[in-house]
Amino acid sequence: SLELPEEMESLLAKQGDTLGAVLFQWGIEPRMLGLNRKGMALFYERVTAVPGIQTQWLDDPAWRVWSPELVWNGLIWVMVLGVIGARLYHVLTPSPSMAAFGIHSPADYFRNPAMLINLRNGGLGIYGGIAGGALGLALFAWRKRLPGLAWADLTTVGLALGQAIGRWGNFFNQELYGRPTNLPWAVYIDPNNRLTGFREFETFHPAFLYESLWNLLTFGLLYTLATRYADRMRAGEMTAVYLIMYAIGRTLLEMVRLDSRTVTIGGLDIQLAIATVVSIAIAITMALWMAWRRARAGKS
Repeated sequence: SLELPEEMESLLAKQGDTLGAVLFQWGIEPRMLGLNRKGMALFYERVTAVPGIQTQWLDDPAWRVWSPELVWNGLIWVMVLGVIGARLYHVLTPSPSMAAFGIHSPADYFRNPAMLINLRNGGLGIYGGIAGGALGLALFAWRKRLPGLAWADLTTVGLALGQAIGRWGNFFNQELYGRPTNLPWAVYIDPNNRLTGFREFETFHPAFLYESLWNLLTFGLLYTLATRYADRMRAGEMTAVYLIMYAIGRTLLEMVRLDSRTVTIGGLDIQLAIATVVSIAIAITMALWMAWRRARAGKS
């Protein structure tokens, strides 16, 4: 049998009968690479999530429009700017869990410039990654004179799948967990990784898993649309569906997530309120846009 590093064996033992023990057994593939716990986290979060565009569904005739070389050239733009955007977002808005590494504010990064490019302790923000990737996609489409909306649609299936897999990095890093709970699917969090005010609790909601499963559901929906109903989808609608699903999932996740909660005014969680309002606005806007386009097409 494959031996686990001592640090990982300890974490597995502490999971006890929680869902974390089961997840640990599911997520063992990187062990074959000889990675330690941090290495496993980086494997999932960096290697599988960052290259968000997966192109296997392009074998379907409905999507065989552009050459694979053109797609992969576009992927480079998306990946590079996606990583830069994800890192920049994290540097400007470090999560509370980074306090364990001496990072409490953006100023801490700029006092030590070497930390700006140090990804060993985590530090990629999904919002920045999506924004940077979108910018890379837009620049590439503009440079090659390609239809931007259609190319955005190309990324959505792989992006959802990449997010679903990449969230497992949060399990090994013990980040993105939710409120304390004793439910059967709770996960154990080491004392050093527990947020202030929750040190006395041991098991928490696996918020990372909730988001991973939601993204997997989103992937299934988008894959079905891309392979079975591509002839009925208009340019941009795959992207709209992704944004709607992401907005709904993010709204639900923020209700249980602890790691993102840092600013409150008068008892109101500002970050939760902003995330909820923005997510709902995105979902409604995209739904109305799709309905308007289809109604307009029906009249013409």
